[in-house]
Amino acid sequence: MATIELQINGNPVSADTTPDLMQSMVIREMEAQLQVKLQNITCPEHHEEPSVIVNITRNKQNISVGACCKQLTDMTMAALQQQ
Repeated sequence: MATIELQINGNPVSADTTPDLMQSMVIREMEAQLQVKLQNITCPEHHEEPSVIVNITRNKQNISVGACCKQLTDMTMAALQQQ
């Protein structure tokens, strides 16, 4: 399973530690959707799974991928960009 970290303005957020129920539900749903998109993404050469950081700021969303190689990075980004 891919490792996923969600951030707001560079600060990690967690559904378990967010006191606001609505924010907690949004975070859980985002994590679930990302896991579905990445559920079958594994490096065919190194058998590693990606780590993804999604940083949400006021005007944009930035996605960073940690991977063992360029091939896994490309596979991860392609999976994330699919509808």
